[in-house]
Amino acid sequence: MFRKLLILLLFVGVIIVGFNAYSNNAVSSFYDGFKKGYEEAKKEFPDTPKTGEVKSASQDDESGNETVVVLSHSSNVSGGIFNVSGEVQNNTGINVESVQVIATFYNADNKVIDAAKVLTEIDRLNANQKSPFELSNYPNDGLTSQIDHYELQVDYR
Repeated sequence: MFRKLLILLLFVGVIIVGFNAYSNNAVSSFYDGFKKGYEEAKKEFPDTPKTGEVKSASQDDESGNETVVVLSHSSNVSGGIFNVSGEVQNNTGINVESVQVIATFYNADNKVIDAAKVLTEIDRLNANQKSPFELSNYPNDGLTSQIDHYELQVDYR
């Protein structure tokens, strides 16, 4: 009995060591590829100060009905990453869920250069309820120096 248990433990140990070696190589390979792409993008888009106007989503949908709105938002650059934070409010009169804030980032020529989306901190919003959000352009932070302004939209079910 003891011998069978010892063989079983040895077998499990070999499997774990083999899996760790495989997963470490896969993670290392992914990281090396990511780092190479990041360094190339950083050469192409060096950091520069940010300026520009901020655009926000409309408070009403196309039919004039109230919707989930962005109440406030602000942006900053920290560590080479463009961050946007703010607050949304559910003005639909009904409960909504899976509320997402989508940011579209533009350069000075008003061309789209990046986009990001994030779920609000509160997943299910009751009527008139508010929720904060935070998003960034990471992992495309090599584009930060090109961002002139952004536009926010809200999507929900």
